[in-house]
Amino acid sequence: ARSAQSQRSRMALSTPNVFIGNISRDTVPADVERLFARYGRIVTCKIKSEGYGFVEFEDIRDAEDAIRALNGAELDGAKIRVEPGRGTRPPPPAGNFAPGGGGGGRPSMNKSHGTGQNRVSGVAACAGPRAGG
Repeated sequence: ARSAQSQRSRMALSTPNVFIGNISRDTVPADVERLFARYGRIVTCKIKSEGYGFVEFEDIRDAEDAIRALNGAELDGAKIRVEPGRGTRPPPPAGNFAPGGGGGGRPSMNKSHGTGQNRVSGVAACAGPRAGG
């Protein structure tokens, strides 16, 4: 089912990150996670009080499906905008480290110990298994 749907209108996403705009003040991260989890496994979910957020999927195809299905959908009384995330990039391949390491200039915000996740305080963890990848 996915192949026919995905081939019909394939997007050219470079990352599995999705921007969500016009989020209601009543919306909590769990609401966003429940809505987006229908389209694939979520890696991270970040909701900002300014009415926007980001969801990162494990698979770019899941991000594409969510964008197509949810742009203009209603969530907690607000018509949300769902678009490809901008200004993001995929993680470097394992073992391929750039000079300078993992952004050590922000020790108060980098609590991930090299995992690349949960780097920003105040971000709710997404539902779903995390152990072992």
